[in-house]
Amino acid sequence: MVVVFFHAVSGFSSNQNLNNTLMTLGNIALCFFFMLSGFVNFRPYIVAVIKKERPIVGGAGFLLRRLFRTMPAYWLALTILILLPVDARLAGNDYPAYYFLYHIYKYPDAIYSGIFVSWSIVVEVFFWIPLAIISILITRFSFLYGKKFLAFLFSFYSLVVLFSNLYLYNLLKANPHDERQWFNFAQWHRFAIGEIFAITVVYLYIKHKNKVEGFFNRSGLLIYLATIASIIFVVYLGFPDWQKGDSSSLRAYFAQIVMLLPSMLLLVVGTLTPLNKSLFFGKRIFQLFGKWSYEIYLFHAVALYFLTYLQESLPFPQIFNIFTIFPLALSLSVLYAIFCEKYLNKPLSRVIKKYGSSAE
Repeated sequence: MVVVFFHAVSGFSSNQNLNNTLMTLGNIALCFFFMLSGFVNFRPYIVAVIKKERPIVGGAGFLLRRLFRTMPAYWLALTILILLPVDARLAGNDYPAYYFLYHIYKYPDAIYSGIFVSWSIVVEVFFWIPLAIISILITRFSFLYGKKFLAFLFSFYSLVVLFSNLYLYNLLKANPHDERQWFNFAQWHRFAIGEIFAITVVYLYIKHKNKVEGFFNRSGLLIYLATIASIIFVVYLGFPDWQKGDSSSLRAYFAQIVMLLPSMLLLVVGTLTPLNKSLFFGKRIFQLFGKWSYEIYLFHAVALYFLTYLQESLPFPQIFNIFTIFPLALSLSVLYAIFCEKYLNKPLSRVIKKYGSSAE
């Protein structure tokens, strides 16, 4: 929702300072998405390690489920974009590169071509491969080493965070305006932070459930306030560079990092405490948007291409402005999500249930 809003408003606003700031705030939302993905995807495997159980889904099954969940909706959205009377801007008209998600490697100067958010899907898909390998290791070794294996995973991901940030620090210091060199690797430490949270939170919750629930029940509102305070601090810290459109400077980059920890605490509070379940996570509308979030995120790029085409083609372009473009793009994206849910996700989930166990 946040990313859709920022893309919609910044694409139709003539205020460059506003556009630069909104785009950077959208980047922060995307950082949180990567971190959340690492947390959610890794959590079941950590539960298996702690309880000394076999993971419900192994490495092959994990890849199969994620690909079935991700690729059909992406292929359909890309096909719609190509068929629409818009400039899809596929580099070299290389359809296989875009359909099979290696376009950002083959055309590093055209990262935002095609569905302009597809680069993030590439990062996500390529992150599943090491996660699948680790799930296989968990299946084989967690019974033998238990807590030692858990400590190994924690140390491994901590080193990923440390060295990737050192790498990025030096890279941004030398090339502060060239995003192409760190576009993929820059996101990996966010997955790793999410997985560190999965290890820490799940272990504490399973071993000390009453204490953890008591702490978050008492501190839930305070963590909400801390998250809001961190957002204000991030805006203050990064605003001078964001206004200039310099979202990859050192100051702007580390301003985004400040958002990660309190945001993850917000997630944990929301999943553990009755207070936040009643205020936010338990509402049906939020559950639906959470269920459709991938399709909405994916298709809003296609919707914005189409709405831009209408603005340029219709005799009354003034109806497309920063006040109307967001609800229009969101409405089209929700319709796409409903279509995918009925005609793609549900049929494919039946296929996965039928054949998924044989892939383990």
